[in-house]
Amino acid sequence: YKAAGREAEAREALDAARARHPDQGDLAVLDATLALRDDRPEDAERILAEFLGRKPDSAAAVTLRAQILADRLG
Repeated sequence: YKAAGREAEAREALDAARARHPDQGDLAVLDATLALRDDRPEDAERILAEFLGRKPDSAAAVTLRAQILADRLG
């Protein structure tokens, strides 16, 4: 989507998918990964923290959040 100049369309699709499937870990991880790609680690951590509040057993979300927090520590 980015290469095709369709980031806004991709964001809308992801937001809609997350609204329909709020407990889908892959979508939360994708959302957080895109935030990281856009140099928004605070948003990525917030996305994962909110998701993990509902689904604490998501290994992918826990792992990505741990990586973000470790990067903060340097």
